[in-house]
Amino acid sequence: MFSRLQNLQSEVYHLLKNSYKKSRLVHTYLFSGEPGTLKSEASKFLASLLLCENKDACGKCKECKSILDETSSKIFTIVPDGQSIKKQQILDLEREFSLTSNDVRIFIIHDIDKATSASANSLLKFLEEANENCYGILLTENIDNVIPTIRSRCQVIYFKPINREFVYNKLLEKKVNKDLAKTISLLTYNIDEALKLAEDELFQNVYKLAKKLSDNLNTNKAITIMGTEGKFLFRESKEYNEYFLDILIAMQNYKVKMKINSNEINKEIKILEIMMELKKKIRYNLNMELAYLQMLIEIARCSNGESCRSRIQRNRENILV
Repeated sequence: MFSRLQNLQSEVYHLLKNSYKKSRLVHTYLFSGEPGTLKSEASKFLASLLLCENKDACGKCKECKSILDETSSKIFTIVPDGQSIKKQQILDLEREFSLTSNDVRIFIIHDIDKATSASANSLLKFLEEANENCYGILLTENIDNVIPTIRSRCQVIYFKPINREFVYNKLLEKKVNKDLAKTISLLTYNIDEALKLAEDELFQNVYKLAKKLSDNLNTNKAITIMGTEGKFLFRESKEYNEYFLDILIAMQNYKVKMKINSNEINKEIKILEIMMELKKKIRYNLNMELAYLQMLIEIARCSNGESCRSRIQRNRENILV
């Protein structure tokens, strides 16, 4: 049932399995890794080891099925309430566990790096007072933001990034176009997210627009393409605009690599920098139509070799000053 975890995070899989077999599991784990690195699947695997009726995470017994379906009454899950994990959520956890018997119970907290100081203090108190049948799994994508006192109470397990070739090959198995599959594999390590994007018609339109714009960046057609064929993007969510810029940046990165020994390398690097500048600003409430227009005007200026060299020289002078 956990073959994907075993294949893609074999060190994590065997560490948890061997620790269980040798009765060496600790009571609180901190799973750290990038999005899509199977931390949630590992949480279910550990929960199955602890609760499985057949003592081997069989995936078939009543307990394992309820874990996989996320309906187990023996697991208490916390996700951020808005932008943070609040103290009341930890108090609810304490209350829930105080009402149960001595059966094994497990709590899973997603994005523990978003815990407030008050909720973190309540969690520390809970960990100190929890009985021996209580196990905790904390998940984070930003371990540096996890409060040190919480980190010190956990065994940290690091999840390595998923191989992009695996994501790419999985998409090819699903008959996804090679170019689209390659692009998606650059955007996410998460195979489930990758498959979802491949089936998303709006994402496919975003990809086609980015590809056409990238092919015409050094022509006078770029602004026209964005202003006509790209109109739909101005009305879409920030998420799809981020996808659009990520695809453009990935394609521009490829151009930079192809021209590393060319006289045009400075120009291509500067165009990449212009795209990345907009990517940083997109978190704010921008008028995307104007933002893209400004980006393309900057790129058009840079497409003239002399203008680009002048711009780079001005930037260097500003840095020196």
